[in-house]
Amino acid sequence: MSVCCAGPTPPERQVLEDAHVTDLVFENGRVQGVTIKAGSQPETYRAAITIDATGRTRALARRLPAVKENAKPKRPPMIAFKAHLENTLVAPRRL
Repeated sequence: MSVCCAGPTPPERQVLEDAHVTDLVFENGRVQGVTIKAGSQPETYRAAITIDATGRTRALARRLPAVKENAKPKRPPMIAFKAHLENTLVAPRRL
């Protein structure tokens, strides 16, 4: 799994290969970043926006506290998938 971390102003981005999110960082009841494990040491990254791009597993969303006690989280109405393509060409546009 890869984790992309974006820092504050000016935007700093870093892609960490073989990194796994182990926990969400909460502050004042809001998610403010993630703790990851890349190698042997955990590291914490803070961010204004944290995106759960874990797909159907919703691994990070499941770590959020339920809104109501015993409330079951609703499943999102749509799910997006991604694919990695190599050596591809875009077909010319037809008007």
